[in-house]
Amino acid sequence: MTSRLAPGGDATSDSQLIAAVRRGNDHAFEQLYRRYSAAIARFVGSRVRDRGRAEDLVQEIFLSALRRLRATNTDITFRPWIFEIAKNAAIDHYRRTSRAEEVSIHADDALRPADQLRLVGRSHAWPENAMLHKERFDQLRGAFAELSHNHHRVLVLREFEGLSYREIAQKLDMTRPAVESALFRARRRLQQEYARAEAVA
Repeated sequence: MTSRLAPGGDATSDSQLIAAVRRGNDHAFEQLYRRYSAAIARFVGSRVRDRGRAEDLVQEIFLSALRRLRATNTDITFRPWIFEIAKNAAIDHYRRTSRAEEVSIHADDALRPADQLRLVGRSHAWPENAMLHKERFDQLRGAFAELSHNHHRVLVLREFEGLSYREIAQKLDMTRPAVESALFRARRRLQQEYARAEAVA
């Protein structure tokens, strides 16, 4: 396969990067992330009113893409494929928030805590939801313990303290792109460690 000049001056084609990702090369996926994350962020940002939620949704989209890439060997043209994932994620987000608003007006107090957490969306619900079940909480705590200090800090600031990407950048003296990259790596690592903990439980 011949290489083509990709966005950002990288001569490695999407197809070559996909093949490397499927061989277990995380760096190759980070190249795809850098190549397309800004475009996906614009796409999602035009459809999701909450800026912070839009930022997290972009990372969820790419984490989902990584899992799907490694689950199949189907030929993929990455750009339309990742935009399709983004479109579906935006639709799902709209449905969740619409349902949450409807329930909050009519029957919020009648919902069980687990149902209320589910309506918020997975990225913000998972820490609290895991705490409802001690075994899962222990697995999550163990997964956190395996993170680097930097990854632990950015996740705590984002997921538990609710700081924006800009606020995290200021607090940790990092650029905003560096925060975005660190969060992506931390979330991916946490998923890997959590899955490993579940597998041995």
